[in-house]
Amino acid sequence: MLEKITTSLENSKRLKELGFDKESIFYWSIRIKEENKPRKIIDLKEFKAYGKLVYQIEGKAYTADELLEYMPNIVKINGENYILKITKNKVYYGQVNVGNYYQEIKTNLSNALAELLIYLLENKLYAQLQINNNK
Repeated sequence: MLEKITTSLENSKRLKELGFDKESIFYWSIRIKEENKPRKIIDLKEFKAYGKLVYQIEGKAYTADELLEYMPNIVKINGENYILKITKNKVYYGQVNVGNYYQEIKTNLSNALAELLIYLLENKLYAQLQINNNK
């Protein structure tokens, strides 16, 4: 299921609120004539085929690969450089032997990256100018 490799709808919406609105190949959607059914993730190909006639898009569902394109390798916090690190159980910005500013991987890597990016944006540790520039 795509939910296991993409960001949650909640994280996707929060990223958009904070100015992060990049391309994704997956979208959170609901079928227009079946509002009582659960949301599902569709891919760009399916959306282009059926579009707004069938689906109402509620947000993008980012993959870890898509988010990693925009994650800064280094973040400066209180004059110190913190490097992006990914281990089996967490994603974090840290110094050697220091694990500050981390996000545990609870559901999937995509959500952990999204939550770390949300933290950076909320705390103004990632320049808004960088987010709005297209790659």
